Amino acid sequence: MPHNPGRLVLTLTMAKVLRPFLEEPCAPRYGAELIKKTGIPSGTMYPLLKQLRRAGYVESWKEDVDASDAKRPVRTMYLITALGRREAHQQLTELFAQILPRPNPPTVTDPGGILGGA
Repeated sequence: MPHNPGRLVLTLTMAKVLRPFLEEPCAPRYGAELIKKTGIPSGTMYPLLKQLRRAGYVESWKEDVDASDAKRPVRTMYLITALGRREAHQQLTELFAQILPRPNPPTVTDPGGILGGA
């Protein structure tokens, strides 16, 4: 896979983190939700989200809720960006092209001698 300067090369774990975003690109996500959906531990999840945010693949913000009213901490919400969607699709397509078997090219037969064979 060609590497562009500044381009984040997706790992399998990053692809797992991005999957919920790609399935519903308009749905904001929060860390605990992603941990539950992916099974990736928090010690891995939050550094990956930070890396994805720094690369511009996701954006983040604090939800507008009063923690005492919600009876829980304020969540940091994440949403995939157009760059994140584009890069994830491109890199996953490139990866699949490398690992999926390619069909064998058709063989040309000339049973009736049409091609001028003897």
